[in-house]
Amino acid sequence: MKIAMVIPEYPPDTIGGGGVVFQALVQEYIAHHDVQVFTGADSDRSWIQGRRRGTADSVIVNRYPLIPIGRAIPYLRSAPPPNFRAWLQLRNDLADWSPEVAHVHGYGHAFVDLAALILARRGVPYVFTLHGIPTRPSRHNLTIRVAFRAYERFGVGRAIRKAHAITAVSMAAAGPLSRTIPIEVIPNGVSAFGPSNAGRVKHLRERLAIPPGVAVVVGAGRLSVEKGFDVLIRCLDYVEVRQLVCVIAGADAGVGQQLAELAAKVRAGVSVHFLGRQSREVLGDLYAMADVVVVPSREESFGLVALEALACGRRLVASQAGGLGEFLPPEIALLVPRDSVVELASAITTSLARGPLTRLELEQAERLVASHSWHSIALRYQQVMTQVTNT
Repeated sequence: MKIAMVIPEYPPDTIGGGGVVFQALVQEYIAHHDVQVFTGADSDRSWIQGRRRGTADSVIVNRYPLIPIGRAIPYLRSAPPPNFRAWLQLRNDLADWSPEVAHVHGYGHAFVDLAALILARRGVPYVFTLHGIPTRPSRHNLTIRVAFRAYERFGVGRAIRKAHAITAVSMAAAGPLSRTIPIEVIPNGVSAFGPSNAGRVKHLRERLAIPPGVAVVVGAGRLSVEKGFDVLIRCLDYVEVRQLVCVIAGADAGVGQQLAELAAKVRAGVSVHFLGRQSREVLGDLYAMADVVVVPSREESFGLVALEALACGRRLVASQAGGLGEFLPPEIALLVPRDSVVELASAITTSLARGPLTRLELEQAERLVASHSWHSIALRYQQVMTQVTNT
């Protein structure tokens, strides 16, 4: 099949964790199909600049500059449409390449919606995958709420109505849409980190001045309200160990200063380090260094960090938010109510006391991770795409 992968971001021009998901899927698709990527180019915001075309990961990647609005607002980084010149090129590129089917990703990205409507007009069937429905607009003023409702009806709403199939990475990601339209859940997969490097892990501990024997709690994800790292930092005062180090990796998405102020007030014996956005290699080393990985999210359409932690054989504590509770079994993850500082602290204390995963727990984690291999996830998507091309 000739598959058009329509996505809001793609490495190395990536904004958040979604880029890793899209990259993994593309790598699976190109093993058996002809694939091109069509993506918004956030790094080239412009009113007039045209499309950039290049090769990444052995696939042609077409990047279309987004109009330069909303860049200072983290949750709007990938939301704007392409500029007029880039939109014309997107339309022509899809016409010239003539894909047989498309896999369209992301709710709330104007670039994605425009591409979907171009595909629909050309009669190209596409699968629309939901990775979550934005909730922030509902917390803003009336003007923003009205504008977003209009966009949902006439923008993304039209793109979804014209889709030949709709999938979601979890029922939480589907949100209220699951009550009105048929949606198939196909979860995210997990990318392997490879064996940890003891030398790099040791160097990381030394760089952070973590004394031998001191427990390490790790969190990863963008620093946003939704990720709940303020809850994690506040709970550290109640974790029942004398010394504790918390390391959080992720780009600032609006609450970095607030988190730093909270971290400065933690009790004696506890320290908090913010590493910023890190490479996959460093993230793997960070998981290897962790005694417990914590995912304290208030909102989580899936919870890729939790799956990555289990793939690295780490003890896991997570909130029951969104998709986390849909795939994490209690046998290998302690789940707590979101926003519960005391219960989160108690779960971390319990996990530290238990020590490394037992052989039985490791086997359970390995089975769960194996069921979320990107190969098996990509096969499920390919089956759906084959079905829509044959209808």
